[in-house]
Amino acid sequence: MGGTQSAAVAFPGLSSAGTGVGVTRQVVVAGRLRLADKRGFGQAEPTSWRRAAVESCTSGLGGCRLPATAEVHGMNADESPLIQRLAAIQSALMAHHAGGSEMSSATAGGERETFVRKFLKEVFPADLRFATGDIIDASGSRSGQVDIAIKYGFLPSFPMPSGEQRLLLADAVAMVIEVKSDLSKQWTEIEKKTRQVKALKRDLHVQVHFGDKPPPTIPVIAVGYTGDNTVKGLGDRLRSTDSDSRPDGALVIESGCFFSFGLETEGPSGL
Repeated sequence: MGGTQSAAVAFPGLSSAGTGVGVTRQVVVAGRLRLADKRGFGQAEPTSWRRAAVESCTSGLGGCRLPATAEVHGMNADESPLIQRLAAIQSALMAHHAGGSEMSSATAGGERETFVRKFLKEVFPADLRFATGDIIDASGSRSGQVDIAIKYGFLPSFPMPSGEQRLLLADAVAMVIEVKSDLSKQWTEIEKKTRQVKALKRDLHVQVHFGDKPPPTIPVIAVGYTGDNTVKGLGDRLRSTDSDSRPDGALVIESGCFFSFGLETEGPSGL
């Protein structure tokens, strides 16, 4: 486990140039793009890998600007096929959540599986795989169980003889996604898991990469079916969280609000 050498350890298309994020923040509201002044977290300016990773990983679009292109050609962005498709996915995810809202906490696993099956596997490129289980680094430190680990398809993981739980090498994990029913009410759980994941170290010997080199720590995205109804509220929540337990971004499926270092969005575009 001493370090993994690979030909490419970054998401395809991940680069600050490819996504158009430079000195300003890209804000997407109901499919429309506009520029806004940067509003930091009281920390050093995030590096471009984080902005690029969060944009591509959470939108699944790799910097695609189809809604904006539609407006240029006279089409209302809300009527674009892309936004309509994202709105349909958003509605389907919330319908599943509503159907299990009165059931026991055991439905959490089902909500996680639905998020993977109905969204991530359908949007992300085929070379990325999704797993749940514990992550371990070269020092033997462990994360405890994570909801969703997005792992590189060309590196191994180790399954249980039966069941879906896997032991994942930190070097093989591109990103962790924690899925909660109510992001606001379960934020302390997000903080705890983020702290555990961020404590792990990756030892990547990168030969070829797109954009900036991947960081030594694993990015974490928090996803809630319900939670903050405004981008400002979600941003305030992240800003007020200690840096060692703060996820790199957060998404509320119901409102479509997404907030991260360098990107804000609400509505269907949040997905």
